[in-house]
Amino acid sequence: DWFVSGLFGTELRTRPVEITTGTSSIETNESLCAPLLGVKFGPELRVKDNFKINPAVGLALNFEDSGYTSLFAEAEFNYYSTNLKNYIGASVGIWDFTHGDYVTPSIGVQVGSQVWTNAKEDKMYLVAEGRMFTRTFDAGLENNYQFWAGIRYVIR
Repeated sequence: DWFVSGLFGTELRTRPVEITTGTSSIETNESLCAPLLGVKFGPELRVKDNFKINPAVGLALNFEDSGYTSLFAEAEFNYYSTNLKNYIGASVGIWDFTHGDYVTPSIGVQVGSQVWTNAKEDKMYLVAEGRMFTRTFDAGLENNYQFWAGIRYVIR
């Protein structure tokens, strides 16, 4: 099976920035709260009847500063209910892998609930995801998180 997700949410990220005044420059941290529109896709690899590993790649389009738009890769580890209509899981990933200065590992959680299926057994889930960015751990969770929700379509 393959999946594609369309998601909308927000992130609060702390990134190092260089501020130049005249001939001197200093590096400081900037925290920015921004709305995101995201898409991610990948295979669903069934490990057991109700456990799947979902590697994925995606794009998070940043509406506050397009220079902070992120390409990311992650792996989800999802436990499904007996009828596969609901799941809960955890994820690990790498965000901003095309921005050398902002590359950061992430850890996350996600949930989903099936809202539709068809004769081919394609499925649509309402999903919610949250993650913490770990590179700037010293800035704390309150300045390095991301939440979004949307639709996941699973193609059988």
